[in-house]
Amino acid sequence: MNLLEVLKAGKKNIKTLNFPGTDQQIGLTVLTDGEVQEAVFSAERHFKDKDIEITATTLGTYNSEVNAQMLFRAIVDPEKRKTDGTYELAFKRIEDLRLASSAQKAELIEAYNDFEAQCSPSVAKMSDEDFDKLFEDIKKNPLTGNSLNSSTAKRLIVFLASRPQSSPKGSGSTSSH
Repeated sequence: MNLLEVLKAGKKNIKTLNFPGTDQQIGLTVLTDGEVQEAVFSAERHFKDKDIEITATTLGTYNSEVNAQMLFRAIVDPEKRKTDGTYELAFKRIEDLRLASSAQKAELIEAYNDFEAQCSPSVAKMSDEDFDKLFEDIKKNPLTGNSLNSSTAKRLIVFLASRPQSSPKGSGSTSSH
């Protein structure tokens, strides 16, 4: 699949792997911006519900909870595809994922981050060559640009706006002042 196809697939992209330390197959899917926000807000609510302030001493635990909340939303059952092409969550409750060891969660976060970089690359970090290739693919099929995330669309707009304008030769325009 080329980059445009991967970007268009969005939540339908899946990476299958074993849950660390087991033979249990799981899938990873890339989270939307809304799901990431939901994960962060859930972590904050979790701390507020327990009446725990987020301070320098609790920051590591808070970040661990954010990671758990993200994984809870990103780990799917690769055998249970829904009618819209996405997958059902593997864990029904966040508490079940909290039972995983720190090492297991760290391995899963690393796998998630690698997969996210493949499926939803940062356009700010994308090479000019890769971006030009993406731009050419979109030019061939302009409607596919509708499915891009907002940061990719913004970079495309800036790219187009910064291109030097050229007038068609022989246009017949003779403006003299």
